[in-house]
This record gives sequence, structure tokens and C-alpha cells, in this order.
Amino acid sequence: MKNKLKKLTAALLALVMASGLFAVMPLTASAAEFQTEPMIAASSGRNRVFILKSDGTVWTWQMTGITYPQQVPNLSGITVIASGTGGSPGHTLALKNDGTVWAWGDNYFGQLGDGTTTNRNIPVQVQNISEVTAIAAGDFFSLLLKSDGTVWARGSNYCGELGNGTTDRAPHPTLTQVQGLSGITDIAAGGSYSLALKDDGTVWAWGYHGYGHFSTSSVTDSPIPVQVQNLSEISQQPDKP
Repeated sequence: MKNKLKKLTAALLALVMASGLFAVMPLTASAAEFQTEPMIAASSGRNRVFILKSDGTVWTWQMTGITYPQQVPNLSGITVIASGTGGSPGHTLALKNDGTVWAWGDNYFGQLGDGTTTNRNIPVQVQNISEVTAIAAGDFFSLLLKSDGTVWARGSNYCGELGNGTTDRAPHPTLTQVQGLSGITDIAAGGSYSLALKDDGTVWAWGYHGYGHFSTSSVTDSPIPVQVQNLSEISQQPDKP
């Protein structure tokens, strides 16, 4: 997986360079610095690309217009990034090597988890959580996995994205524990639904189910996790923490 990400980020940079991003004007100091460290992960938000470099810094540039890579301020020691594409400009999460999570961008539904619904141009720390091992971003919500195997969510709950047994249209800027989940080893988020891998090899899902994401007999949204049918002995990606 890491090799694939390296190839992807290299391809992204090659595409940008081929399009003339670095040829139109002399390299700025930030653009020159951007090329000095290997890229290890890429995440695409709404009209923006985010790159995680091997030195733990995060860089970004717009997908439209001519802009140069700029380092995201106030971030260091980052190990994982994730971006949601809902709203404008979307929101992004960054997991630090100390188990804290930082977020910025659109916050209409409280998806940044800082206790407000104020959009943020620079990263703010997600409140009231530590020992996080994995992150995932949906369109208007965010997921965090803790080292104890529990999953926490905040943001939109229109389709049951928070997994707390309810649905509503209100913002949720504080973390809510996803019900009925323990022993979780990995998480993933779609636009309005989520997946969780359990240590027994089963997969659980909740949120929007209009297209049968959960592989159950129903296509009704689920505000609580349900087990994905006909799946067992699923393993975690070997290069994830």
C-alpha cells in the first residue's frame, strides 16, 4: 500500500509539474522546500490536494488555477491525513504521532470537533480525545478510532453517520461514541456512511444505505452499526498502524 501511495503522490506531482505549475514562475522558497522530502501519502479534498511528507509535515495546493504547494501551518509529526469533500472547501483531518487529531476547513456540521461550527483556515485540535490510532473523513462528518478499539464521530447525522441510534439535521460539534462497537482495528468513511473492521475479522457499517453499501437485505439507512453479511476473516492492511 505504501508503494502505491508513493507512486500516486509522485504521479500527482508529475502531473502538476507537467501542467506548468513550476514552469510559469521561478520556484518559491516553499515550493522548493516541498521537493526536498519524499511524499508518503496523498488525500484529495474539495478542489484541493493534500500531501503528507516523510518529515511529518502536510502540504496543499488548489486543483484549479495556478498555485504553489504551501505548508499547512502548526502541524508536525503527522502520520495520517484524511479529507472530506462535502461543503466548500471540505474538511481535512491529521493524526499526530502523539495520538492527537487536528482538523481544519468546513465546519458547518461541527465535523472538525472543536466544539464550534466555525470554519477554520488553520488546524485546530479535536477536543476531548487522545490515543487515536486511525482517522476517516466523510462528506460532513469525521471518525476517530482509539487505541481501546472504540470509535468516535462528530458532524452531520442526517443519515445516522454518528452511529448513536438517532438521525437529525443538527450539527454535532462534540464527539459521540458509535454504539455497539468494540475491538475495532480499522475504520473507513464514505460520503454519508462508515465501515469498521473488528478484531474477529467481521465488518460493520452504519449511515446511508440507499445503494446497498452494507450488503444486507434492506436498503434502509442504519443509525447503528450492522454487520456486513457474507464477509468474514477480513484482515487489516499490513502497513497501517
